[in-house]
Amino acid sequence: MDGGLLNNVPVDVIRTMTHLPVLAVDVAAPPDRKLVFEDNFLKRIRETYKKGQRPLIIELFMKAYDIPTHVLTKVRLSLNPPALLIRPPLDPNLKVEDFKRLEEAIEAGYREARAVLSEQVQLLEEHR
Repeated sequence: MDGGLLNNVPVDVIRTMTHLPVLAVDVAAPPDRKLVFEDNFLKRIRETYKKGQRPLIIELFMKAYDIPTHVLTKVRLSLNPPALLIRPPLDPNLKVEDFKRLEEAIEAGYREARAVLSEQVQLLEEHR
């Protein structure tokens, strides 16, 4: 589920659809993701995409998107916490348009979900 800017991890919406525990996965960019700056703005715009990078203006736009999205997600999750939240350790340089790295992101999510779910199963078994 993708709620975009206002509800990026829509636990509250899913809760209206089921009485089962909600498992959520947050794959938003980390708020401390670094910006890359170069002195020559026009040169960067022309050559950046050739290198597989974003122009500075796009970097700034994405950072302006990342910050409020992170804050809103944090607030929404505190109001409607899922039964389990999974945050895969994604490369902070992974961009939303890095389609060639899709398998890498999926694999990171898969590994983290397995680890977290395995840990939860162990905790349940210990409390029996």
